[in-house]
Amino acid sequence: MLVEDKFVDALRATAAQMTMHELQDTRENFVQGVQNTVAEDLSKNGLELESVSLTNFNQTSKEHFNPNNAFDAEGLTKLTQETERRRRERNEVEQDVEVAVREKNRDALSRKLEIEQQEAFMTLEQEQQVKTRTAEQNAKIAAFEAERRREAEQTRILAERQIQETEIDREQAVRSRKVEAEREVRIKEIEQQQVTEIANQTKSIAIAAKSEQQSQAEARANLALAEAVSAQQNVETTRQTAEADRAKQVALIAAAQDAETKAVELTVRAKAEKKPQKCRRRLSLS
Repeated sequence: MLVEDKFVDALRATAAQMTMHELQDTRENFVQGVQNTVAEDLSKNGLELESVSLTNFNQTSKEHFNPNNAFDAEGLTKLTQETERRRRERNEVEQDVEVAVREKNRDALSRKLEIEQQEAFMTLEQEQQVKTRTAEQNAKIAAFEAERRREAEQTRILAERQIQETEIDREQAVRSRKVEAEREVRIKEIEQQQVTEIANQTKSIAIAAKSEQQSQAEARANLALAEAVSAQQNVETTRQTAEADRAKQVALIAAAQDAETKAVELTVRAKAEKKPQKCRRRLSLS
């Protein structure tokens, strides 16, 4: 019994020097403390403590504490303090855990919403890019089609213009040939008329010269010559009027026709002037 009491005392003494956490976390210190406490007493009795094991470690239930006992009261106080401290710590831990969980949930929700927002933005951006690309493609197609229509319209207009120009050229050629033919006929008519008038005038001058005196014959010759010139001027006026009418119809060849007409006029006039002079010379010789 003495040895058992020594072991109990050693266990209690060593346990009293350590906290519950130390007993739980550093059991080897507790074992070493017990061995050191009983080693000397055991050696006196020829005994040796080979090992110590802390197999069961638990709190004494509160009903076993006597509040009227100073030691129990102190133990109960420490137990109450430790229990309350642990409760507070547990509550703090629980609160911290709850806060951490809620913060984690909040962060997760925020991240989820952020990801959803990013996905929505990406979807909208992609849709916008698709719309923009589609609009650009449609614009290119519309521009291409408009260019094709413009080219087709230009080709059609060019073809119509060529047809019109060909028709105008043909009509102008027909009018030119017609005007040229009319001009030649008119010139021949004028020349024939002038030849006839000059012949008549020459005949009249010759008859007058034979029946009248030289002075009267000259006067009549001059008068006949004046009438011939007047007739020639009337013919010229008629011809110019006809030429002006034709010039209105063929404006594109008017300049050339006028030049040719003037040349013909000069030739005819020169011939007309030469013939009366010949007649006067003949009369003078007679």
